Amino acid sequence: METPRTYRVLHVSTTSAGGLGTSLLSIMQSLDRQRYTVEVALGLGYPLDSAFEPAGFTLHPLKLSRGIHPLEFIETIFRLYRLMRRRHFDVVHVHGSEAGILARVAAWLARVPVVVVELHGYANRDPNSILERTVYRWIEAALNPISDAYVAVSGHVARQWVARGICDPQRIQVIHHALALDQFPDRPPTVRPGRAAGKPVVGTVCLLEARKGLHCLVESMPEVIAQVPGVRFAIVGEGPLKPWMQARATELGILEHIDFLGWRNDVPELMWQFDLFVLPSRRESFGLVFLEAMASRCPVVATRVDGIPEVVSDGHTGTLVEPDNPHALAHAMADLLNNPDKADHFAAAGRTRVENHFNAERLAHEYNTLYSKMLGVACDAQPAAHASFQKEPTP
Repeated sequence: METPRTYRVLHVSTTSAGGLGTSLLSIMQSLDRQRYTVEVALGLGYPLDSAFEPAGFTLHPLKLSRGIHPLEFIETIFRLYRLMRRRHFDVVHVHGSEAGILARVAAWLARVPVVVVELHGYANRDPNSILERTVYRWIEAALNPISDAYVAVSGHVARQWVARGICDPQRIQVIHHALALDQFPDRPPTVRPGRAAGKPVVGTVCLLEARKGLHCLVESMPEVIAQVPGVRFAIVGEGPLKPWMQARATELGILEHIDFLGWRNDVPELMWQFDLFVLPSRRESFGLVFLEAMASRCPVVATRVDGIPEVVSDGHTGTLVEPDNPHALAHAMADLLNNPDKADHFAAAGRTRVENHFNAERLAHEYNTLYSKMLGVACDAQPAAHASFQKEPTP
């Protein structure tokens, strides 16, 4: 019997920061190791960088950062071109705005057979900048003919790209993020240490930047503190907004109620210490961190924006509020902290939702099927539910 051919796959990402990096690693781990040899080229600088090689993937460091840096871009295209020619990749799968542009140019020059574009969001940093939107739309339209398939992380992202005329609906497939639940093993429902001690913990995990709605979170804290005796806030992450958050908390007289924990490599364990997870994002293509919270039986308070309603089922696994509304956010947090039965119901439903809709087996099936289709080979993966970009997963 003839041995099946092994295909070479290169993932290229601007960074491993936040949900992008976590989802990148999950996608790579989901691929059939007997069929695909998988490598990654990555702009370094974040804790997750160190996870790829222990997981069995060759890591090619890139000098690549967010923003427009012409000389750096030319150097990166040249380095990627040489790597692709030397390693003879069959598939190049790109993630992030900068990597998504530069790696596609390099793949075209190197004549890579299949190019897959992962749409983690929309490229422009400033959603109010007409010039920026126009430039990125022109670049993406120019690269469309050398892009073989698009994968959107949510229906919201897919609809956004179609509405902006970058590609037609038939070329976009929605594949929601997923969790490897062995990293978030279930535990018996118990009262968490904070609540048991009369000091419930509200946690958040994110890049500390404006689009995460952290201004709103800080402004909401005094109202929660007034309504929930002993409450504490745990802020996990780093970013440019941290000095403002600390200064504003000092002005409000609440700094003693907040623990700034920085980057942590024990987020799965931390989630089990939180009585409530909150992230009031202004923009959020998907929100992988919500899956981590729900898998940890932690009820969620979030905002009704972009792809979040596809992840958090309002009134079932958490509470969704409008963005930039500190009073509504405070009310939602206090409601769940003061109603433990309701919070416990959301927590149990969240774990079930992740197990049913966002499991690693579904992710593996969808990506292995996509690669097999693009390469024109048979797929051995078992059928799984496919996410349409017109619909959300059922609660």
